[in-house]
Amino acid sequence: MKIHFDHLSGKLLKGISELSDILDISITDGEGIKIRVVQMEGPIQVALKDGQGLIRYQESIHFFRALGLFLE
Repeated sequence: MKIHFDHLSGKLLKGISELSDILDISITDGEGIKIRVVQMEGPIQVALKDGQGLIRYQESIHFFRALGLFLE
């Protein structure tokens, strides 16, 4: 699956790069599903609407949990 992340920190990008083979995803600069990434207080939120994704998270570990949910 090709994914384009919007507003992704370098720290998270490094983690995703290490997991990309396991998760069977490719990180692109514009192709595939666009996922907007927002760090904020509160519970994680994962959504896909009109072909665009959203991940809201508080801590880095929450982002990776949310990404797993998104890929399910």
